[in-house]
Amino acid sequence: ITLDNLEKMAMPVILEIKTVSGKTDRIKLPAEIWERNTSWTFVYPTKEAIESVTYDPDKVLPDFNPTNNVWKK
Repeated sequence: ITLDNLEKMAMPVILEIKTVSGKTDRIKLPAEIWERNTSWTFVYPTKEAIESVTYDPDKVLPDFNPTNNVWKK
């Protein structure tokens, strides 16, 4: 999973990851991941396909363009 920081403000990352079997998991990453990077990549440990990834699923972080917060397979 690769995330891009499209603006100048460093914010923490909350992701909701859903797999094809219906399993849902939350991943929280600190704002410090953006200190030296504008892109952050990590591997989600699963053997099944990912159905969707949602950034800020509870809509608690400021976001000027929430239309790009969901990736679906």
